[in-house]
Amino acid sequence: MKDTDFMLSGTIKEAKLTEGRGDDTTFHIGIEYDSWGYQGFTGYYFGEGEKNARKAAKFLDDVAAFFGCDSPANLIGKKVIALRNERHGAIVGLMNPDTEAKFIAAEWFEKNYGIKPLDEKSEIM
Repeated sequence: MKDTDFMLSGTIKEAKLTEGRGDDTTFHIGIEYDSWGYQGFTGYYFGEGEKNARKAAKFLDDVAAFFGCDSPANLIGKKVIALRNERHGAIVGLMNPDTEAKFIAAEWFEKNYGIKPLDEKSEIM
């Protein structure tokens, strides 16, 4: 696949849960691009507390399973194609280059919580 501004190939360098705003839990998947630099896939905040930390962990576990890994730690070193927002370049999903399947964060939220996070993100928490 040839890189475009909105689909960039790279390698996953980090995959972890992290603190977001305040005590909110979120995830961080760091991608080192083949063509330039590094970008993090993050920004969906799950809220405070253990229950919300489990939601963030499920998200990261589901990303790992999508790439055929049994844990997020095994994502490190995996080849990936970052799917980026056309307006501002933020990562909104990942594509597995082996299968060409796409993991779109907003679709994951809709499937798991029945909501569209961009429209009603406060309901996730």
